[in-house]
Amino acid sequence: MAENGFDLRDTLARNTQNQVVMINLLRQQGNLLAEIHQLVSPPEQTDAPRLKTH
Repeated sequence: MAENGFDLRDTLARNTQNQVVMINLLRQQGNLLAEIHQLVSPPEQTDAPRLKTH
């Protein structure tokens, strides 16, 4: 029974780690899309809202 509890904790830890990796990848993709959007946007649209890039 204790082994099942350990397996569950291990699975939850791996799932949490995978979620952190996915969140970081999505942030990187969002930043890349924001940069691409700024590159292809016409310069006269300076009043358009901009995404924050870190």
